[in-house]
Amino acid sequence: MSYYHQPEEETVAQCPSCGKAMWFSGSFRPSPPVCENCYNRRMRRTARWGIASELLVTFAAGWTVAALIMANHEVVFKEGTFHRTGQYVTMFIIISYCISGIIAGWKTLNRITPTVFLFLPMLGWIIYFAMKLVLAFFVGLVMLPVRTLYSMFKLYKLRR
Repeated sequence: MSYYHQPEEETVAQCPSCGKAMWFSGSFRPSPPVCENCYNRRMRRTARWGIASELLVTFAAGWTVAALIMANHEVVFKEGTFHRTGQYVTMFIIISYCISGIIAGWKTLNRITPTVFLFLPMLGWIIYFAMKLVLAFFVGLVMLPVRTLYSMFKLYKLRR
């Protein structure tokens, strides 16, 4: 069988996804080998899923922790306090933003953390993670909207 783009080349495999014949240098080597179009389609799907799951985990963690804090806040359940619902909604939004910001800040700091910290003893690691958590909170307050908009832009670009 000959290759569909270059009839003079003999094929070595058939793409299991689309059934096109592939020649040796035109096949990508995941197991089983797939054609370039199917490989690119898989990579775009994987990238979209990774971005969407990052956004989902970031905001779901913030909303979950905020809901747990609000549910355990004793003022919410006292009688006569439900007329201040706007305050509780505002408090929920602020708490969820701060928790989601910690995740966004942590991921941002992971990109710039040097590998010089690999030799730290256990106490050094505890201090390092405590400092990184505090720093991630403040970095995350700024980086949460930036990362969210960037992720949404990447999702939009991958859909095209």
